[in-house]
Amino acid sequence: MREIANDPTGFILRQGWTRLDSDATETESLRKLLDTLRAEIIDKLEALNNLHESSEYELHQRSSRQPGLLDEVGADLAKAISAEIARLETEAEKLKSEIAELVEAEEAPIV
Repeated sequence: MREIANDPTGFILRQGWTRLDSDATETESLRKLLDTLRAEIIDKLEALNNLHESSEYELHQRSSRQPGLLDEVGADLAKAISAEIARLETEAEKLKSEIAELVEAEEAPIV
């Protein structure tokens, strides 16, 4: 905003817009520019609000207050993943045994 107030013509030229020829054209162009800037401000405020409401921002805030928090969360996740891997490996072994028994039962001659 300061940049526009200090040098409106320069700002307009840096945007690649044409130079304003008359007061009426200048007023209309500045009105359009103002509307565009207001829309941009609203978009940025909404993005900022969305950021502040996100879980990532909450984690960032908490980790800023508690420097070891991310390490703790990572360690907890690693434990949970290891436990899930172990559970799935056990289940896979059980299913492998069941499949082997079924295959053996099908291949056995009927007496």
